[in-house]
This record gives sequence, C-alpha cells and structure tokens, in this order.
Amino acid sequence: MAALAEDASDSEVVTSHPATEVATRAIRPLKADFFKALYANIDEYGAAGRGLISRGFRLTDETIASLANCLLDLPAEEGVAGAYVKRLRQRE
Repeated sequence: MAALAEDASDSEVVTSHPATEVATRAIRPLKADFFKALYANIDEYGAAGRGLISRGFRLTDETIASLANCLLDLPAEEGVAGAYVKRLRQRE
C-alpha cells in the first residue's frame, strides 16, 4: 500500500477529452466551468473537430442559458440569463 501511495503521489494525471480537462482543472466548481466544458464539446463536435455540427450552426446566448438552467437543474433564483453567458463568452 505504501508503494502504491508513493507512486500515486508522484503521478501526473492527464485527460484525453477537452471537456474533462476543463472540468477537472477547476479548484472550485463554478457555473463558468460548465460553460467552458460545453463550448469545448461544441468545438470538438463542430466543423473544426468531428464535423457532426454544421459550420453555420450557432446558439444564441439566451438558448445556451436555457440549456444550462435545464442541464444543471438550477432553481429559478439561481438560473443564468443570456447576459451572463455573453459576459462569460466575451471574457474567454
């Protein structure tokens, strides 16, 4: 057990998926991390990646906010709006 613990403390964890990297890099879970992972997945499955999402496809900030509210099961008082998504997108 001591040898396993020592090996584990010296190991480096790497991910093979961009969304996993975004989600695991954060120190504290934040809503912003969800959006970073969402955008990483959109990039991966978009025309730049696997091409499963057409090049011209674009979601509005309001649509992304609605998706996030549903996927994260946020109560109305904690939900995000399109303005929040826009600020986050512009910051990134």
